Amino acid sequence: WRGSDKGGPDRRPLDSRHAPARLLNSLLQLRAGAGDGAGGLPAVAESRRRRDPTPPPQPDPPDGPDRMPPLTVGRTLRRALALQCPVCGGRGLFSRWTPADELACEEALALTALGDLADRPLNTLSGGQRQGAWIAMSLAQQAGVMLLDEPTTYLDIAHQVEVLTLLRELAHGRGTTVVAVLHDLNQAARYADRIVMIADGAVAAAGSAAEVMQPETIDRVFGIRSRIVTDPVDRMPLIVPVRPS
Repeated sequence: WRGSDKGGPDRRPLDSRHAPARLLNSLLQLRAGAGDGAGGLPAVAESRRRRDPTPPPQPDPPDGPDRMPPLTVGRTLRRALALQCPVCGGRGLFSRWTPADELACEEALALTALGDLADRPLNTLSGGQRQGAWIAMSLAQQAGVMLLDEPTTYLDIAHQVEVLTLLRELAHGRGTTVVAVLHDLNQAARYADRIVMIADGAVAAAGSAAEVMQPETIDRVFGIRSRIVTDPVDRMPLIVPVRPS
């Protein structure tokens, strides 16, 4: 039910499509103490904008028990697990925290080698450690499929190897399906079980590294000449671009 613009109650049922917005507006009116006024919250807000169109800067919250604690690695995992949608197999926001939930977080931290960093704020981590924290969130939720968009971007070579090795271990050790977008062809050839090469929004080639990493395919997709040699470490294809003459 909703109030009438003429002052009396309106007994027509509230359209369910607008119910959330109207409910939120009513709650805001009650919180602002403007629900009993003639103009309501919008009128009060407009009056304040006329008096002072530029809102004053907000001071930083003071130090003390009321200050919000920093978002640490461990707290991030617990929030991700608590907010996981029940429809997708999650525990739900209003479920009681259980020892199994705590164990899932601890295992995720151990698998990503972040156990010693559980109390560290996220903004103090290195790029590779932060990527590991995002992966740990999925592990804590026991996700069966992980979709990663350029997980090695902005990482140095050591952290790139660390992240890709972890993803491969998850795929082969835990049975997790990992789908990742990579622009480094040699990394894709070394770590991926199956490669799908995209050109102009369509699949240009798909298969194992040996099947996809062919000079004619790379020329057709990327417009460069290349030679394919065998990686002496893991015997996988290694793409060597040919310098234009």
